[in-house]
Amino acid sequence: MATATQTFQLGLKATLSVSTTSTGTFTPVNKLSKITFGADKVDYIDVTDLNAPSGVTGGQPRKQSAPGLITPGDVTVTGFLIPAGDPGQLLVTAAFDVQTLLYWQLQFAPVAGQTTGALQTFVGYVSTRPTMDASMTDAVTFNFTVQQTDAPTYTAGS
Repeated sequence: MATATQTFQLGLKATLSVSTTSTGTFTPVNKLSKITFGADKVDYIDVTDLNAPSGVTGGQPRKQSAPGLITPGDVTVTGFLIPAGDPGQLLVTAAFDVQTLLYWQLQFAPVAGQTTGALQTFVGYVSTRPTMDASMTDAVTFNFTVQQTDAPTYTAGS
């Protein structure tokens, strides 16, 4: 049960919006059910030299590595297709087709004591063309992935 001193954030009422410019009008992508931020990953560089030590006396030399560039994680988005054509869903599909760099905002609902909820912003390309899954017993889903181009920015609610 949530209390007045709530110390967690629910995804309920969160809104993912997208724009083609950082200062432009953001269009919500409606009817989303899950947004997953994948982990960033460090690429390691092989720095093994001709005098690499072995881990065991008389054993094979050990490969040596050093941290290289960080590859930003991707963002996986799942929701429900809006048959009439949601402007946000249409924008996402069009952006994939021409590989437009997009600016994203994930606005969370305020928790107790806040007037503005937390905000996560990021920049990236739609890296998988939006797909739809249809069955006889479930709503048609709308799924896509965004490849972030840099670290996301998190702003706490206030």
